[in-house]
Amino acid sequence: MKIEYSEDLRSYMEKKGRNNVLLHTISPAGCCGGAPELIIDLIKSDEVEDAAAKPGRRTFEGELGTVIMENTLIPLEEDATISLGLKRFIGLTDITATGLRQLA
Repeated sequence: MKIEYSEDLRSYMEKKGRNNVLLHTISPAGCCGGAPELIIDLIKSDEVEDAAAKPGRRTFEGELGTVIMENTLIPLEEDATISLGLKRFIGLTDITATGLRQLA
């Protein structure tokens, strides 16, 4: 699998000093009908080993660092290429991913 990064995300990762990506799920209590959500976080290099060791996680090496994907609450399938980007809205920053789909 190939991991692509937008230029905005590359700059943001460099600024934050975090070159590794964790795609994981949460199940919010009392919100959104309890439906699980996909969360994308940047993590430090010294956090990769612990994050990758949790059950149900797979790792991929990207150009900038390790990408860890959890596949538990939301079963995902990925395309040959996953594109990671950055979206900003009213001072909030979100990391986006294309090339992932929830399995039915």
